[in-house]
Amino acid sequence: MASGYFKTSDNIFLHYSWTGSGPMDVIVLHGGLGDSREMAAIVDNLDPWQFRLIQMDFRGHGLSYHGEKDLDYELYADDVFALMDELAIKKAAVIGYSDGAITGLIMAYRKPERVRAVVAISPDTGRAGWVDNTDLDATFAEIAQSEEMQADYQEISPEPRKFDLLLSRVKALWQSEKHLDLELLRTIKAFCWVIGSENDEFIKKEDLELIKNEIPNSDTYFFFDLKHGELTSAVAGLSIGNDHVLSSILKS
Repeated sequence: MASGYFKTSDNIFLHYSWTGSGPMDVIVLHGGLGDSREMAAIVDNLDPWQFRLIQMDFRGHGLSYHGEKDLDYELYADDVFALMDELAIKKAAVIGYSDGAITGLIMAYRKPERVRAVVAISPDTGRAGWVDNTDLDATFAEIAQSEEMQADYQEISPEPRKFDLLLSRVKALWQSEKHLDLELLRTIKAFCWVIGSENDEFIKKEDLELIKNEIPNSDTYFFFDLKHGELTSAVAGLSIGNDHVLSSILKS
């Protein structure tokens, strides 16, 4: 695996890595409050001789720096396109989880000529897409008191004193009313595979179906009993007979 930093248009250094030497480029994007490590099951289950797997830590996450801007999904998409430019990637597939899934879909309607396919694991359209009893105030208060999360952040982050800043910015992002533009979803040309769980404690199944129904060339897959944080590993190993489903989607 190789890794390094690239500089965004507003001079923020974001961390990226890649593995594999295959002819197909795949961008793998983590979720909010996570980092590239949470996508290890996806990367480990894809053939490095078929794919080059590129990961990026979003602003303030993992090994990346924060910068002065508030977090925004459009900004995330701009950062991924900047990374593609840095690596001279004209077109790639995107696998994203949660915030990474939203980012992948935005990329697909912002610059359709650069996105070949999107595997969107549990995205959402905005606050209306969350289950009714979601209490972000309680959730973030609990995270703020988590010594394990704080210690992990301080160990890996180049700005270890900014854990509270990360929490405040991610909370504001999640509380925003609109995460995806439904009208622009209708313009997506890439195939999009929208994945979720009927037992997701955060995202409504109906919201995932809404996303799928707005995208012309798309399909859904629902697990029955998985929590939000269990989806990536389940998707990584999903097979039908001898067919590794994720590999087949990316190669189609």
